[in-house]
Amino acid sequence: MGLFLSINGWSEHVPPLLKQNPEKSILLMEGYGLRNVLQEHVDLRDYILAMVAKLNLEGEPFLGISEYLKQQQDEG
Repeated sequence: MGLFLSINGWSEHVPPLLKQNPEKSILLMEGYGLRNVLQEHVDLRDYILAMVAKLNLEGEPFLGISEYLKQQQDEG
């Protein structure tokens, strides 16, 4: 399993390319997500667990921080 970080985000072609090869477990994170972690707005462990769940359940390698925060609000 790997985590790739792009400070400026990902081009729209990257997630579909990763989905074509599902045996590779690669997670994508953007700079805005990292900033939220570093500013302690988000727990890194919880965020990564949510990314892994999205990858395992939906085959989606990218869970943006905005979507993650919305999920947290909906659950709490």
